[in-house]
Amino acid sequence: MNSFNYIETEIKEAASAIKQALLIKSDIEKAASCITEAIEAGGKIFICGNGGSAADAQHMAAEFTGRFELERKAMPAIALSVDTSALTSISNDYSFEDVFARQLEALGRKGDVLIGISTSGNSKNVLRAFEKASELGISTIAMTGASAGRSETAADIKIKVPAQRTCRIQEAHAVIIHILCGIAEKHFRASEEAKAEAKRLEAEASGQSPKPLNIAIFTNAYKPIISGVVNCIDLMRKYLEKQGHNVYIFAPAYNGYEDPADEKVFRYPSVNLTNKVKFPVAIAFSPKAEKFLSENRIDVIHCHHPFILGDEGAKWAAKLNIPLFYTFHTQYEMYSHYIPLPQDLVKTVSKSVVSAFTKKCSVIITPGTAIVDLLKEDYGITDNVVYMRNSIDTEAFRHPDGSAIKEKYGFKPEEKILIYVGRMAPEKNLPFMIDAFRKINSKCPSKLMIIGEGPELENFRKYASEHDPEGRIIFTGRVEYADIPAYYGAADLFIMTSTTEVKPLALLEAMAAGLPIVAVSACGASDTVNDGINGYLTEEDRDAFADKVIGLLSDKDLLESMGREAEKTAEEYSGETIYGKLSELYEREINRKRRMHRYSGPLEG
Repeated sequence: MNSFNYIETEIKEAASAIKQALLIKSDIEKAASCITEAIEAGGKIFICGNGGSAADAQHMAAEFTGRFELERKAMPAIALSVDTSALTSISNDYSFEDVFARQLEALGRKGDVLIGISTSGNSKNVLRAFEKASELGISTIAMTGASAGRSETAADIKIKVPAQRTCRIQEAHAVIIHILCGIAEKHFRASEEAKAEAKRLEAEASGQSPKPLNIAIFTNAYKPIISGVVNCIDLMRKYLEKQGHNVYIFAPAYNGYEDPADEKVFRYPSVNLTNKVKFPVAIAFSPKAEKFLSENRIDVIHCHHPFILGDEGAKWAAKLNIPLFYTFHTQYEMYSHYIPLPQDLVKTVSKSVVSAFTKKCSVIITPGTAIVDLLKEDYGITDNVVYMRNSIDTEAFRHPDGSAIKEKYGFKPEEKILIYVGRMAPEKNLPFMIDAFRKINSKCPSKLMIIGEGPELENFRKYASEHDPEGRIIFTGRVEYADIPAYYGAADLFIMTSTTEVKPLALLEAMAAGLPIVAVSACGASDTVNDGINGYLTEEDRDAFADKVIGLLSDKDLLESMGREAEKTAEEYSGETIYGKLSELYEREINRKRRMHRYSGPLEG
């Protein structure tokens, strides 16, 4: 026997059987509606079966009462095949055919649902349960093979998998069970969110304010560092405080910088990453922070990095028994070049560190939809992942005045101005951008402004001078965040060549300023740029990238049209909406902790 041929044949046959289930999707949808309507009306779901089908019944009940993929209230479901005392006593005193019907008679009520799983459709104890359900006014769903057998007339809804072999039917049943759980879960999660939103709006309308939360944010980077993560945290702080919450930042000290008096910031001692890279790395010991966290009520901890102060935040979340949130901002394996060790080892370790950290978290937030898939495929992270967009202050970037910047750099009216804002680091792929700009400028007189600072700034300047003898590439160095809008106001187009971003705020800010985008297609850009609508996505090819830029700069109407679409896209990232949802998510997790009787912090005071 050729094992490899057998393996291939079995996998192909199983895949085909599951695909054939598409033919019965209307029956699956009917069953899902029956289940959700029953639960919504206060009913219960009973599930029964024999052998492998008994295991499926148990599995299904566990997914309903526990969790399939989303956090939501428990859904009432009972597998009738798990109580060994009931099974044996009923079999002994009555008959094995009555083991499910007798339990259903004791526990079931009109409005409940019975799901009977039988690959043949002829299991006598399942059929007897269907009869009893009919007497009690309980809706019935049969999950069978291609021939439903006697279940054809015994059940209200039939899900008949179009397969003959028992194992193939069982495999398809497992998929259908997950689908039914997923539909019900999404329905009730949406219902919970709608009720929470209605409650919030009612409180708003009556002038009531919800109880303010005390939120501790742990981050390895904060002001005066200028970066997308820092900007995200600062906006989060502002909008959460605007909602009435108290936000406390725990971050590394930055030599010579003093925090504004109105910001609640606790600084940890720090050292620079290297002599060359002046990035403060925290030493996770602060008596002041420890005293504050020990003596005050903290409702939730939100970490923005999975190590150093992220570990410190996780330690306090466990100690206080409160929810731990983590926002996945960075693909750390893409930054392995900063660690002077074998790169494969660093990348492997960085992924394992992230995976281990997420196991401690109540919720993992990712600001990009593509990152949800990446977390599953590359990190093995599937639980408690929530997609939530990054926010920007759209008002600060709307229709900025760039006249002063144009005058400062002597831009001519006929010149097209390209702009990039970001950290000057190897992973930003700027040599690619500089090389592409040579072709762009040869076809369309342009200048390129590159804004930001970082360890590679001087190397990039040197590379540009060697490849741009006319000096049409301008490195501005550090620009204060409040001044960035004016630079966007002086530009015609934002370009980005990095492939390591998660959700770059600079790209969103440029869109809010009315700039279309041309970017190399990767996670961060593909989540935001609608190719051909508000910009272009290209492969990582210099000629392809340059050609898209040239084509866009050469078409004034298209440039303006894409700029308007970019503004519309940016409006979807309003802080009020996004951080309102974050507050609700905090509240939900805090309430979940309370329901589970594991919330040990004082609820008042």
